[in-house]
Amino acid sequence: MKKMLFLIFTIFLFTGCTCDYNLSFNEDGFTEDISVLDNNISESELEFLIFMNGGDENSPFGYYEINKIINDNEKGIKINHKYDYNSNILGSFETCYTDYDFDIDKNEINIETYGNFGCFNYFNDNDKIKINIQTDFIVDYNNADEINGNIYTWIIDKNNLNKKIKIDINRVKKRNENSNNNNKFLTVCMVIGIGIVVLGLVIFLKSFNSKNNKL
Repeated sequence: MKKMLFLIFTIFLFTGCTCDYNLSFNEDGFTEDISVLDNNISESELEFLIFMNGGDENSPFGYYEINKIINDNEKGIKINHKYDYNSNILGSFETCYTDYDFDIDKNEINIETYGNFGCFNYFNDNDKIKINIQTDFIVDYNNADEINGNIYTWIIDKNNLNKKIKIDINRVKKRNENSNNNNKFLTVCMVIGIGIVVLGLVIFLKSFNSKNNKL
């Protein structure tokens, strides 16, 4: 844990950086993915950070694998780790929150944080941290600031360090299954509706022809 703390704290020492924390859940397990970007940092500084945190950028380090990001638009470091559902720990939540609940069973995944976000001391006052939770499963409850499809986002800055993160994920139902069920229901409703219209039209025509015959 101390090595993991050192890794996170040293990459947070960037100036004017942006940080995205991504936690994704699927059938096989879940993945933590952290990107810390700073366009002002040099490639040699990135190499130094990687060296200080384990040497080879592609080797596992503590909980995480660490890689550098260098392209025309951004520079920084990306760390990630994949877990199976036998694990009940989130490395970054362990570091940045005084306490949190992370409960997993065959039916549900529940996450809830308590107290302040403790890692903001390593950022500038104007920095923001985005915590994104993405899942293929149905979400029964969340208090996210933003929702975009299956991504739930909380935005933390120096003015809301006590922001609570709470999300309840239903492992029994997947989003596409729910969508398919809705589509099937709509299809059935449309078929029934068309059937009623056709039946009504047939009855009307029969009634109209019957009246004409009497005349």
